[in-house]
Amino acid sequence: MLSFLAQTDRVYFWDPSWWPTGGSSLPLKWLYVIAGMLVVFVVIRYGTRYYYRLKRRFEPVRIYSHVAGKMGLSTEQRWMLWRVAKATGLTTPLTLLVCADTLDWHGRQYVETLSGAGARAAERQLESIASKLFSA
Repeated sequence: MLSFLAQTDRVYFWDPSWWPTGGSSLPLKWLYVIAGMLVVFVVIRYGTRYYYRLKRRFEPVRIYSHVAGKMGLSTEQRWMLWRVAKATGLTTPLTLLVCADTLDWHGRQYVETLSGAGARAAERQLESIASKLFSA
């Protein structure tokens, strides 16, 4: 048993000499480390670019939500303006908060797509939003 422990010709997994050198003086393990670091760098780089691209894409949504909240609109009213904007082809409902004529025109276009009681309820809600935003 002691002769087994005294053997030194075996290569164990913790011995760094088992790494192949690939015929160069730089061990192959360092190439793996460098390649791994490069992969991590690329993933972080493209991940942050994707994150900031998404952040810029949703910036108008955040601005709209903030401005509509400061103007005193409830969540239900904000969603109504959002539905009006999407149904009429606006990219963001911010323009509906600026001008009464714009809100009126897009609101009428939206109500025309609805029918029955839904159209009447939407019309009443849009009138209340207009009076809240543009009454002097």
